[in-house]
Amino acid sequence: MPNEKNATNNPVSALVVTDLSAKSFADRWFAPAMYLFGAGIPLLLLFLYLFTLIKESWLAITTFGLRLFTQTSWDPVQDHYGAFTFVYGTLVTSFIAILISLPLGIMVAAFVYEYVPRNLRVTVRNSLDLLAGIPSVIYGLWGIFVLIPFLQQRVYPALGMVFPPVRSAIGNSIFSASIVLSIMIMPILVSIIVEGFETVPQSLREAMYGLGATRWEVTKHVVVGTTKPTIAAATLLALGRALGETMAVTMVIGNSNNPPSSFFAIFEPGQTISSLLANEFSEASGALYLSTLFELALVLLVLTSIVNILGILIVKRLQRSYGGQ
Repeated sequence: MPNEKNATNNPVSALVVTDLSAKSFADRWFAPAMYLFGAGIPLLLLFLYLFTLIKESWLAITTFGLRLFTQTSWDPVQDHYGAFTFVYGTLVTSFIAILISLPLGIMVAAFVYEYVPRNLRVTVRNSLDLLAGIPSVIYGLWGIFVLIPFLQQRVYPALGMVFPPVRSAIGNSIFSASIVLSIMIMPILVSIIVEGFETVPQSLREAMYGLGATRWEVTKHVVVGTTKPTIAAATLLALGRALGETMAVTMVIGNSNNPPSSFFAIFEPGQTISSLLANEFSEASGALYLSTLFELALVLLVLTSIVNILGILIVKRLQRSYGGQ
C-alpha cells in the first residue's frame, strides 16, 4: 500500500504514531491510579476508623450489649455506664435545630432565589458560605456571651408566664445548644436548597405566571413544590452535621450527666455524645471506661454516616432524574 509506505517513511508520521502509543500507555495506567488514590484511600481510611473503633470498644460491647443505651447511670468510679442521657441529648438537640433552621432556611433560600437581584445573588451566597466557614468555637463564644444572657433575661421570663417550669431554667441547656446548632447548619441548608431551586424549569414558572399566579403562588407551588426531594436531602445532610458537632455544643449545653427529668426536658443542662467525648476522653482511666467511650464514638460514626449516605443518595437520584429530562 503506498499510503502505508509513505506513512512509514515519513518521520513526522512516525513521531505521531510514537506519541499516540505513549499516550495510550499512560491512559491505561491513569484511570486505575485515579481509582486507587481517589476511591481506595478514603475507603481504606474508613475501614481503619471502623476497625479501630470496633477493636477498642469490643470490651464494652460484650459487657453491656444493648443495656448501655437503656440505662441512665453514668458512674466511672463504680464502672456503671448508661448512655441513654447522651443519646437523648444528641438526638434532641439535632432535631430541634432542624425544626428551627428548616423553615428559616427555606425562606432565606426563596428570598435569595426570587427576590435578590441576579447581579447580587453571588455576593449573598458567598456571604452564606462564609458563615459555614466560621470556626465552631466562635459560635460557642457567641452562645455564652450573647445568646444565653438573652434567653435568661428575655425569653425564659416570657415563656414562664405560659409554662411556669421554664422560669427556673438556666441558660446552659439543650435548648441553647439547639439554637446554636440551628445557626451553624443554616448555610448548608440554604446552599443546597438554592441549588435545587435553580433546577426548576423556567417554562413551569412562566406557565404559572401565564395562568395569573402571583409570585407567592409560583414560589410555593412550583419552586418549593417541585424541589421537595432536594429539601429532604438538604435536611438530612444538615442533620448529619448537627449530630457530630462538638465544640459549640460543649460550650453551651451545660455538660450534665444527669438523666432528663422528663422526655421534654429541653430547658435543662444536658450532654451529647460528642460533648461527652470532648469532656471525658482525655481523663478516662480503666479499660472498661475507655472501651465505653470508644463504643459511643462508634455509635456516633455509624449514625452520622447513615444520615449522610441517605442524603447523598437522594441528591444522586435527583441528579439522574434531572439528567434524564
